[in-house]
Formats: sequence, C-alpha cells, structure tokens
Amino acid sequence: MKNPSNAGLYTLHIMEHEIPPISDNIIALQNVLEHAREMANHSDEIRMRNFNFFILLMAALFTGFDKSNAAIWKYAISLTGIATSLIFWGLDIRGGELLKYNREKIEITEPLLWKAAGLTGWKPIPSFTGIKFISHKYLYRTMFIGFGVAWIAILLLPFFNR
Repeated sequence: MKNPSNAGLYTLHIMEHEIPPISDNIIALQNVLEHAREMANHSDEIRMRNFNFFILLMAALFTGFDKSNAAIWKYAISLTGIATSLIFWGLDIRGGELLKYNREKIEITEPLLWKAAGLTGWKPIPSFTGIKFISHKYLYRTMFIGFGVAWIAILLLPFFNR
C-alpha cells in the first residue's frame, strides 16, 4: 500500500501500525550513527580547543600579572584568572557530558544497525581501562582547578605577608 503522507514510500500495515521497509531502517540507523559519531568528534574537538584557549589565556594573565606594578591590577587579574578557571571547568564538564551522551548513542545504534543488516559478531568499542590520571578528562580538569587554586593563592598571598 502506498502511504499518502510519504509519497513514494511503500509500507506494510500490520495491526494499524506502519513498519517501514528494512532498507529504510538501515538508512535511518546509518544516519543516526553517523550523526552520533560526528557529534562525538565535534564534542572532543571543542574540549581540545577550549583547553588550548585556556592555556593561552592563563599565559596572558600570568604575563599581565607579572608586568603589572599596581596592586589593583594584580587583584583584578587574579579575580579574572579565578573566573576564567571556573568558566572553563564548567565548559569541560558540559563537553564531557555531550561526549558521553554521543558515545552512549553510538553504543546503542551500532548493534541495531548490525542486526538490521543481518550481521553478527558486533563488539562494543573498548573503553579506556588504564590509569585514570592519564585520561583527558582528568588532565583537563586538574589544570582548570589547579590554575584556579593558584590564582586564589596569588590573590590571598598579600594578606598573609603582612
């Protein structure tokens, strides 16, 4: 039967439910999988760019702090460093969640695509089982928090030297 709402698409009607042809399921699953992979790569790329930009900002702030002679500028730069660290930490948390979401979507979609294509032997993507201190998540967040704590220490240091 031809479905009038989707001109040219033939569907099978079983108990008043439309089931698209298998080839349409495979194409839809391929599209979902491709989108999930693109978004996972995009999320990873954004996190890397954020980290690189963060390092440049920290270098500029430390240079400005070192070259500044006025206490008010040192205070302002320290507060900016703290705020920048918090913002980038938050961006990394968000980016990590986006990456996790898309990886989960890939893990759900891949076996469905294999099954729809009539293939067997699918195995999930091996997850990182090494030392957590080597992961990007840990390294990035350590840097964001570490620089934030360093800026707090720099900000409070004059109060302890009195």
